[in-house]
Amino acid sequence: MESALFEDLLQSLKEAKAIVKGEAQPSRIFKASVPDAKAIRKKTGLSQSEFAKLTRVSLKTIQNWEQHRRNPTGAAAALLIMVEKNPIYALQTLHIHDTSLGSKKLDHSPKVGRKKRPKQALKKSA
Repeated sequence: MESALFEDLLQSLKEAKAIVKGEAQPSRIFKASVPDAKAIRKKTGLSQSEFAKLTRVSLKTIQNWEQHRRNPTGAAAALLIMVEKNPIYALQTLHIHDTSLGSKKLDHSPKVGRKKRPKQALKKSA
């Protein structure tokens, strides 16, 4: 390791130690906020089970988020933020046909990968 790089790392560790001891202030603080799943769901006017179907998340997961036993992360947190920022667009995008939030009409189409195919008549071989 180059001595300049080593000195930089050593200085960083000394600064971190001083911050932990309260002898110095951090140069910046990062705060990650967790989306409030219950408030976001209520904004849509959907029940927990309807919201679970819409977001393709289990009902138990929705309940855990709303009771703060677990926190949404990753793509789930991003989806909740999108629903919070623009619920009508999010609901349209997630296939709710009637976007008046009180109507609660969900698209109950078959799950991805389970396409219904028309029955074809079986031909008998002679």
